[in-house]
Amino acid sequence: MRNQTQPQPLIDRIRDVGHPEAVRRFFGLLKELIDIVNLPNGDARLAFTSDKDRTLTASINHFTALRLFRPHAGEIEYGLTVKRDCLDRLSFLDEVNLVPLTEKSDYVSVIIGQSNAHLTANSALHRCWADCLPELALTSKRGPHLLRHDPLLYQAAENDGLREDLFKQAAQQQYPHRRYWVMHTNPDIYDIGLELETVVYSEFRVAAGNKDRMKPGDQFILWRSGNEAAVLAFGEVMDKPTMRVRPAEEDRFVKDFDRIKRERWAVTVQYQHKLLENPVWRAAILQNPDLSELRVFQNPQGITNAELTAEQYGTLRLLANLSSYTDEYIAEEPASGYSAQPALPNQPHNLILFGPPGTGKTFALQPYLTGDQATLITFHPSYSYEEFVEGIRPEVMGGQISYRVRKGVFYKACLSAIQRAGYATLADCLNDTPDVRAHKLRQAPAYFLLIDEVNRANVSSVFGELITLLETDKRLGSDHELWTTLPYSQERFGVPLNLYVVGTMNTTDRSIALLDLALRRRFAFREMRPDPSVLTVLDNGVDLSQLLRTLNERVEYLLDHDHQLGHAYLTGVQTHNELCGAFRDRIIPLLQEYFFNDWTKISLVLGDNPAWGKTPEQRLIWTKKRYTNALTTGLFGELPDVVDDVITYEINPHLTAGELDQIPAEAFVRMYQK
Repeated sequence: MRNQTQPQPLIDRIRDVGHPEAVRRFFGLLKELIDIVNLPNGDARLAFTSDKDRTLTASINHFTALRLFRPHAGEIEYGLTVKRDCLDRLSFLDEVNLVPLTEKSDYVSVIIGQSNAHLTANSALHRCWADCLPELALTSKRGPHLLRHDPLLYQAAENDGLREDLFKQAAQQQYPHRRYWVMHTNPDIYDIGLELETVVYSEFRVAAGNKDRMKPGDQFILWRSGNEAAVLAFGEVMDKPTMRVRPAEEDRFVKDFDRIKRERWAVTVQYQHKLLENPVWRAAILQNPDLSELRVFQNPQGITNAELTAEQYGTLRLLANLSSYTDEYIAEEPASGYSAQPALPNQPHNLILFGPPGTGKTFALQPYLTGDQATLITFHPSYSYEEFVEGIRPEVMGGQISYRVRKGVFYKACLSAIQRAGYATLADCLNDTPDVRAHKLRQAPAYFLLIDEVNRANVSSVFGELITLLETDKRLGSDHELWTTLPYSQERFGVPLNLYVVGTMNTTDRSIALLDLALRRRFAFREMRPDPSVLTVLDNGVDLSQLLRTLNERVEYLLDHDHQLGHAYLTGVQTHNELCGAFRDRIIPLLQEYFFNDWTKISLVLGDNPAWGKTPEQRLIWTKKRYTNALTTGLFGELPDVVDDVITYEINPHLTAGELDQIPAEAFVRMYQK
């Protein structure tokens, strides 16, 4: 086993991969792998390695379970191992490559390029991968592995502080003498705005005096002079200066060919943060005492590349509302900058759809379920905090019972949300600077946690102390963001700004008035009422919309506003037989529940009371027997001490027997029309 005090090989691999977001995503997956297999650091079945060039690998029983690799040419690749018979559950396989571990292996490595890195969080793939890992830990198909386990990889996945320290050391060793430059462009000669709108990589002229000083990894700002002088971008130098002929494809950006050289010393640059929507104007720079005396910002004439100090470069980043950090291992940010318009949807962060049954509350959740942007759960009376956020659960592995902290659905939804913002773990999000975190979360795609029947659980107990973090202004990325420490794992935890919680609540089960006041204050409530307008007139003349209106008016009078019939009870009805079936199987049983089998009131709702004037064959509720004194005496042999007028009822026998042709259409028409 390698000495745990020697971090250099791992630092070298982090530096060689050269992509902080990818490394963070790998460590996030590695932490999940550790949680799933539940094996201690140094277990003979584990081999976490950083030996190979530009590669980080996690092997279980000699099977490669997780891998991060940067080839010499092409994009970074992630490898997640799944069982071969799981492939039919992965609908996006045309976007990835499949590599069998061996020719006859039951396992396949799903190779995902960095351009599709979001697929590593795909719920179907994640489930297949998570299901495969315990099997790898138990398999005996291969002998003991010969790979050297690096315990520091295990520790870095578990320890946020250690991981951040490794990133910083990797950045310092990769660019020990990094310089910071101003790349100057004249708007009369070159249309830099059009170039920034079009490309991410470009070539930039280098002054002959700087050709031996400028190196790959140097950082630069792009300065446009003239009447609208401003910093338009931040970026990185990608290679060494060489004598080059200006590419012909750049001709479209040139305004004055007589004043631009075709052959010159030049470097390739990558624009990492474009500021076209919100430049750093000259006036703001000249008001800053650390920058106002620099000639390049006062008058750049004759200056091709001016050099800045790290402090001056950091100050310019702050003026651009970016992190002041000057290496991307500390605060990775999107390469294309941020758009002016927020990406978050225009709806409350916490929303409950409430109403009687059948009003389309659950149906309203369907649009959220398109793609891989939502998790749907259903609350029930025994649902707990441990299932929702995190808890200690017993598990059987290899015939032994072990106890471990498992994450709940709410935690996983928060993790999915921050991964859509480019973070691998919640720890990475919390370790970022507030400004960068706010930018990322406000521009990230939304993720939705959908909770059906939210009021069937003890909501205050399920959310616990996290109820405060649900508030919009307390979420990560907001102005007054808060986070807490979870009780079991002792991890820091916050609710990201791009997570939306949408619940449904059946008002017949529990009134809104009975919900915890703290919950009511943090959620917006949107009522879903019965909508008769979606119903039609049947061929037999029954007006379903008028029928529903009349039934609901009677229910509201006899009971209350919350106990009505939703339009969903009748939306699928197209024929007379289907209408009879809806009343027999759904509507009459619901009315029995509403009125506790008070058939007098049920008859009033259906218009089967004698005063409404239906003929006997038109009634769905029949009077079975009206007990007189003689009938009562015949039943008991005497009159009971307390004698009330007793009437018993039954549902129309033709309806219960399925003899629906014996039920006339007037049985329904006469419900709303006297």
